[in-house]
Amino acid sequence: MLVHLPIGFLVLLACLETLSHWPRFHKLTAARGSVLALTVPAIVLSALCGWLLARGGSYDGRLLEWHQWAGFGVAGACLLLLVLHWLKRRTAYDAMLAVTLLGLLVTSHWGGSLTHGSDYLTRYLPALERQIGAGRPVVPPTAAPAVSGASAVEKSAYVTLVQPLLTAKCVSCHGPDNAKGGLRLDSLEAMIKDPKFGPELVPGNAAASRLSMRLEVPLEEEGRMPPAGQAQLTPDEIARSGIEAR
Repeated sequence: MLVHLPIGFLVLLACLETLSHWPRFHKLTAARGSVLALTVPAIVLSALCGWLLARGGSYDGRLLEWHQWAGFGVAGACLLLLVLHWLKRRTAYDAMLAVTLLGLLVTSHWGGSLTHGSDYLTRYLPALERQIGAGRPVVPPTAAPAVSGASAVEKSAYVTLVQPLLTAKCVSCHGPDNAKGGLRLDSLEAMIKDPKFGPELVPGNAAASRLSMRLEVPLEEEGRMPPAGQAQLTPDEIARSGIEAR
């Protein structure tokens, strides 16, 4: 709520300013000061909460820094908007509003990339991706990472069956852009490496794999992955992937 409330206020302000250009809606400008008075404390609080959340260290460092400073910039721009409104500097106010909305768009995009992964805009648009990629040379798929003791059949099964499930339902929170809890599930090597609490995947021993255990935790309890409210792996998906212990 704290993150999206100032976004809603700024979008509302932009709509009011746009409609006020028609004589019929000219009186909407009277609400400008009230909206700004609500926006400034809301966005300052949002920036502060974002800064505190960033201290967790589970996000991509460079992208986080861009998002953080862009957010601080938008908060400062909102404060300047309020000052220009009080001073009745309409031309400067209109220019600053345009800059603020552009900054909001960029900041929101980086925030979405942090939370949902850098491909969040195209991940669920396969038809559009095919159109955009039409005529481009086909890039061969990346070979499965070499893992000690894993046969070629096992590697192929991972790339074909397991990796697509993890990409669809896990990597947005546990990938290169947003490794929550220090855990990455975007590659086989990352799962076998010892993260903070030990390896998530034990080759050849599904019962000892933390990844399998997390799938078996009841949905309403802490530690369930994916957590309640997010897309869950179906029993068929778990069975086909070979993640669940037999």
